[in-house]
Amino acid sequence: MSRSPLLPSCPGSGQYPSRGVRIAAAARTVTAALLVLLPALAPAQSVCTNEGQPVAGRWLERFVSADCADCWTDPSTPAAGHETQVLDWVVPGIQGDDAPLSAVARREALERLEALRLDRPPRTTTQSATLPRRPVPTLRIARGPALNGYIGIGLRIGPVPLALEGAQIAIALIETLPAGTEGSPVARNLVRNVHYPAWKGHFSLSKTKKSVFSETRTMNIPEGAQPDRLQLVAWVWDRHGQVIAAYQTACRD
Repeated sequence: MSRSPLLPSCPGSGQYPSRGVRIAAAARTVTAALLVLLPALAPAQSVCTNEGQPVAGRWLERFVSADCADCWTDPSTPAAGHETQVLDWVVPGIQGDDAPLSAVARREALERLEALRLDRPPRTTTQSATLPRRPVPTLRIARGPALNGYIGIGLRIGPVPLALEGAQIAIALIETLPAGTEGSPVARNLVRNVHYPAWKGHFSLSKTKKSVFSETRTMNIPEGAQPDRLQLVAWVWDRHGQVIAAYQTACRD
């Protein structure tokens, strides 16, 4: 039986490897993940990318307090409509590790609430917006296979419209959970990890050429996440904090 994404797991027993062994193992993991990802970034390869996916017209974020045991199963939870990109955050609660949903809570959820100028919800809160129909970056994200607790990701963004100088981007590693998972009335994109690339609407110094930013790295897969359900969601916001574009990967044979 697969482990529930909402239930904490018990730490295993046994001896921990030495620090040198752990460092060497981590280095091999990172190198291997990058090697398996790099061929996938070539356009001729068939991988998990956002290419060919519908362009999102709306943006929806659902925040659930880790303290609220029944919020996950609340029948009034808003579903994602047509062409809506959704993220599900579990917010750390005041009960800490004793909170019912603490196993999947992320501190980045608090940072996201702060960016939206929203308070920590005692139960749930949502934030939605219509994505503007205006020039957005040409963006490609790719997800490599899972390996030893890590997953490779690749990002290429550009050319960038000059009007977006100062924009920023975030990439969430999500676990796609069908409706009915742990009693959820809706399908969810549960945020499992978050990465903030260094891109901030970078341009060439001359400002006469459109720039391209690329990055290849690994992300840690939290314990309990099912690798075959993992995808990426990237979203871009402008200098005013407004989300202007969203992208999600899907896998093709």
